[in-house]
Amino acid sequence: MADLFRSSSISLPPSLLANIPALASLNSLGKGSLPTEADVDTKYEAKFKGNQADDDQEVERMRKLKIEETTTLNQRLNQVEDQPRIVSAVRPQRILLRTKRAKRCKDCDHVLVKPEQKAQSSKFTIQLPAIDYIPRVTIAHPLPSLPLQPGTNVTLNLRVTNPQSTALRVMIAPQIKNDEEYSLGYSITVLAPTFTLKAHDEVNEFEEDKSKHELEAGVVKKSHNWAIIPVSCRLIE
Repeated sequence: MADLFRSSSISLPPSLLANIPALASLNSLGKGSLPTEADVDTKYEAKFKGNQADDDQEVERMRKLKIEETTTLNQRLNQVEDQPRIVSAVRPQRILLRTKRAKRCKDCDHVLVKPEQKAQSSKFTIQLPAIDYIPRVTIAHPLPSLPLQPGTNVTLNLRVTNPQSTALRVMIAPQIKNDEEYSLGYSITVLAPTFTLKAHDEVNEFEEDKSKHELEAGVVKKSHNWAIIPVSCRLIE
């Protein structure tokens, strides 16, 4: 009995294996059916074989490339499957489909933007962007000759233009003088807080305006649909 347990392998009869589930099929395996390490080494073939010559040519070609011939990061990310390094290997990408949608105001539910239903048309039947209802403000000449220094007042001329097809009344709120505003280090005084602007006229836009305009208090000049107002700026010491 001791010799039986010292042996490296135990042979079981087929009748005993037949009564054990999942072990009956092991009886048909012989000692020579399992592959040895030598057989595995000789029969192994790599699925992907690298070519040293091609790799060397790729490295040499990358050394001679110019910056214009290399792809950008976006081009490589758009072609993820191979991520080309050369522009000639970049393939054309499909154009993303776009839909036409109308836009309504969240407060009054009024239609702000409504494109045409035709696919080949890029026009809008309704287009009311907010920028068309806000006066355009630019700095007009002459510019201040002296630099802005602490304790001195410098006057800037602002040109306010009406982009609408109807007359516009402009009201500029005065600066709120409190500790937070003064902590920023400036003070602004609008000399013409209220004035009116004529409607925008495309026909007479480039013609000389010979009509007389009634200047409100503080307004320097008015013509067509724009006006120039002075603004006093001062740096606080």
